[in-house]
Amino acid sequence: IDVFACTQGDVDLATIAPVARMTGGEVYYYPIFNSADAGEKLHFDVFRNLTRTTVYDVSIRARCSIGLNIEKYFGGFGEADHAPIQLSVMDADKTISFGLKQTSKLAPDSHAYLQLAILYTTIQKERKIRILNYTFAVTDQVSQLYSSVDMDAVLGLEIRQTASILQKITLNNARNRLCQTCTNVLAYYRKTVSKTVASAQFVLPESMKAYPLLILGLLKTPAYGFTEYFRLDNKVANLVQLMQGSFSYALMRVYPKLYSVARIIDPSQDSGTMIVSDGDQTASGSVMKPLNIACSAEKISPNDIYILANSDFIYVYLPKDVSETLLVEIFGKSALTEIVPEEGFPVLESEGNTRVRNVIEGLRKERAGAYQQVKVLLYSSAQAPSLLKELLVEDSRNPKTEFTYLNFLTYIHKMVLNKLQSF
Repeated sequence: IDVFACTQGDVDLATIAPVARMTGGEVYYYPIFNSADAGEKLHFDVFRNLTRTTVYDVSIRARCSIGLNIEKYFGGFGEADHAPIQLSVMDADKTISFGLKQTSKLAPDSHAYLQLAILYTTIQKERKIRILNYTFAVTDQVSQLYSSVDMDAVLGLEIRQTASILQKITLNNARNRLCQTCTNVLAYYRKTVSKTVASAQFVLPESMKAYPLLILGLLKTPAYGFTEYFRLDNKVANLVQLMQGSFSYALMRVYPKLYSVARIIDPSQDSGTMIVSDGDQTASGSVMKPLNIACSAEKISPNDIYILANSDFIYVYLPKDVSETLLVEIFGKSALTEIVPEEGFPVLESEGNTRVRNVIEGLRKERAGAYQQVKVLLYSSAQAPSLLKELLVEDSRNPKTEFTYLNFLTYIHKMVLNKLQSF
């Protein structure tokens, strides 16, 4: 059962959402719905829902080699400590996580094994089984363990472990749990790997440099954010998406991507990733997507144009003093007053406009699944201040209740030092 909530007010998703969640369905939430504004996203969300690969009568079981144990399974259904996991429906946009627990000593330089078996019925009523086998190297060196961390998997598991018990504990306890887990992981690294470093220096594993930042971003999502900033329906819908959506969805929801249009037009300003689009091509046949910049107002120049993308929307943001040259190249207009956001992002033959459109399409391909609607956001629009404060996660909406990234690093560092004293 899927829920499409196109609403002007509250619809009590806290009561409705479990029906969708426990039947393998999805919750689509469109607050303050207006067909002219959100109709495009609703259309493509319904299209994706009806055309994506879906299987039925699903049974999932994971097995592992001696010395390891499957602790719990996590997904839209919540958590389960037994196998097989029985699901009525599974589709291409859903994921399931499970935690591994070491139960006995493993021989160094050996291998551990994991097998995942999925039994399902296709839409053609064919009964099939898919088996995935994995092998992992075993080490007794903690430094090697930390150097090979998959940050997406760590974040995804933490989101679901906490989300699965969020109905049993308070929001503050859930937030504290996320901070405490981050502290424990970094404190153990400090104790075992970087113990010779001065205590005043905050050292992070190379593969986990973004760990505190991602935890901060998670604390500012609707699911874990304070109720003064988000409606209850918004919190419930976001929680369901985080529990069952892909890791790519969670990552972009936790930390949006911010790009400078000036750097897209002039790739010599920055090094980045090459995009070859299926759509319109530039004269060179490819587009360079620049490195994304920190999600902070300090990084936004009043003369540039920016692409700000999360898992649901791609915003093209125009600050107050954007240069006329950029406006003409990207929008074909010479002044901000000539731009009508409701008309959407224009399709022009200029080199700059084509480059930006190809980058947007590249972002959409990375976010396979949910449709990202493109919206033009003027600095003067009514929703711009609150939207920017939500998406620029390295800043704080209220210094009394929210951390900036720098303050959060200081807070985690203090917790790590306190934790080390208890070891």
